[in-house]
Amino acid sequence: MRNITLLLMALFLTVCCGRSGSDRAAEIVEEWQGKEIKLPAAMTNVMTGDTINVADADFTILTYVDSIGCTKCKMKLPIWKEFLGSLDSIADSDVRFLMVVNSSDFKELQYIFKSNAFEYPVFADVENLVDKANNLPEETAFRTFLLDRNKKVVAIGSPVYSTQMGKLYKSIISGQMSVSQRTGDAVTVSENMVNLGTLRPRETARHEIEFTNSGNDTVRIDKTVSSCECTELSFQKKIIPPQSQVKATLIFSGDTIAGDFERTIHVYYKDFEYPTIINVSGNIQ
Repeated sequence: MRNITLLLMALFLTVCCGRSGSDRAAEIVEEWQGKEIKLPAAMTNVMTGDTINVADADFTILTYVDSIGCTKCKMKLPIWKEFLGSLDSIADSDVRFLMVVNSSDFKELQYIFKSNAFEYPVFADVENLVDKANNLPEETAFRTFLLDRNKKVVAIGSPVYSTQMGKLYKSIISGQMSVSQRTGDAVTVSENMVNLGTLRPRETARHEIEFTNSGNDTVRIDKTVSSCECTELSFQKKIIPPQSQVKATLIFSGDTIAGDFERTIHVYYKDFEYPTIINVSGNIQ
């Protein structure tokens, strides 16, 4: 299924490697979309000695670094720090990061991470268990995965090698994009951070949002769940045909309590693991 994830990676490898790279990208995404990643039962942080636990995370960003060539160069720690720091302002979900390095030189790893002030979990995979269990792609750019709570691949590709992949990861994590594990198709919204500005007490505000089905299968909206009865989302229709858009109206019924407000609406789809999340904010004076 040629979904938006595949198209982004095909574009990425077309630029890097030509048309043959685009074909390879298609093969990799087809193979890995929705595939479960197997992790060792016990993993220890090489820096702290603490047990690494990603079992209960909503999302896990997993990146694998082999021992061939310049390990430090492949890590790209400064770029990872910048990207992971940028998730703090958008992620309402519990997002974990795990770097797996196939190396037995603990002292070198500790020096590298300490000198870069890198405080995220790193597992020194001495026996190369992760690669052996999953038969990871040979291409370095495809050894990074965004996993869901069941450790299934939602997106594949490295956000430190491609800004487009970084945007894709952020869209999925923030709830602006929802990806189907069954088909790999995706629904995106025109915006999922809506600021209604300043409102008067009891004032009703409306805002239009566009939902786009970028896949080749029909998407059916199952239900919407709002954090407050004062906020709702009204759809023109609850079926989104392939490669088309449906408009919805966000309706906020004004409160009487002055001050800033924040509301959320979750939109659930049939056969989709994660909902679209609409964040609504504003101020009542």
